[in-house]
Amino acid sequence: MEMAETGYPLVRNIIHAAWEFADEIGFKPHKDFTSITRYMLEEDLDNIPLIEIECGDENGKPVYVRGPLDSDARASQIIAHLEKTLGKDNFTVIWSDEDDCDGSWSDEEDDEEYSFYEEYFDNSFEENARIYLELNEMHGDSSEEEKNASLFFPKLEALAEELLPEIINDDEFDKWLAKWEEDDTFQISDKTYGAQMIGLPEDYVFSDEQRLFFESEHSSKDYYNFFKKHWPNAPYTHYINLQKSNILGNTNKKLKKYIEQFPDYPMFKIDYYVEGIRNGEIDKKCLDAVEIFGNRKKLFITEYINFNILRIGYLSSRKDLESLDALDYYLSETKAINETAQEIIRALLKSVQLSSLHHYLINEFSKTKKIT
Repeated sequence: MEMAETGYPLVRNIIHAAWEFADEIGFKPHKDFTSITRYMLEEDLDNIPLIEIECGDENGKPVYVRGPLDSDARASQIIAHLEKTLGKDNFTVIWSDEDDCDGSWSDEEDDEEYSFYEEYFDNSFEENARIYLELNEMHGDSSEEEKNASLFFPKLEALAEELLPEIINDDEFDKWLAKWEEDDTFQISDKTYGAQMIGLPEDYVFSDEQRLFFESEHSSKDYYNFFKKHWPNAPYTHYINLQKSNILGNTNKKLKKYIEQFPDYPMFKIDYYVEGIRNGEIDKKCLDAVEIFGNRKKLFITEYINFNILRIGYLSSRKDLESLDALDYYLSETKAINETAQEIIRALLKSVQLSSLHHYLINEFSKTKKIT
């Protein structure tokens, strides 16, 4: 698309027209909108003409263009909001990829998940809920065809994208999204190890031998022996030993011992709260980043992954769909972590979302016989 130069009055009128148009149908501006535009938009002045800007398509209907940065969950949420606010036939959806915004379907339309999405798009909520429950029942009965992950999980995910926007309370979603955004003010390092991660002073300087070791692949046994040789009393050395005990099913006593010995070490705190969740001791403090990491400004990728595993474990115990959906959306949008870490966290999160949705549908609908 070619760029064209124009004057400030037209640009100002376009921004304000779009802002008002979106506000009328219930879309709030991005949280950074005011802070950024105050450097771009002057105060209302009489010498700036008011220009009538028509928004929407040729009939004035809103148009949602799904771009490459919109997650499936976010796209479904936007479409559901438009349906709820305007009615099903009073807006246009364009699915596009980064290089194709002409209204045609993206190349991804051939993927099974997208074909399933189209298959379920026109169904009623009750029809999709019934299919979702039936799929879970068939999977539980070990139906080989549906148990094939290439069919089963994409179908569940496509159905969830249709069902969740109808269930999710927008205000609750926004509240949880704001929490995740406010909590995650860390700088996330892609490095697996760092001084604070190991439990060493922040200004600790690694030797060349130590740096070279971190940059290479090693067995878990070699890692433990290396840490035991160089930092025998560091919290992370004991943490590795704890993970070995965990495999053997002998964690509780050692964990309590290490928590008493290193009460401020984040990895032990995370394991302590995870163990509590497993035992039905659910403490909301575990969601608080300050509770886990104190006033640290930088985390290492292993710490961040483990912290999110703890978050997901807590939310899973509560079967809270809004908080899970908001966390999924936040993680899909954040640029703070690399793609591999994002995939690890979101894979677990997606599994918990699907399980929580199943639980919700059984409790809220099957018992009332709305879905049979």
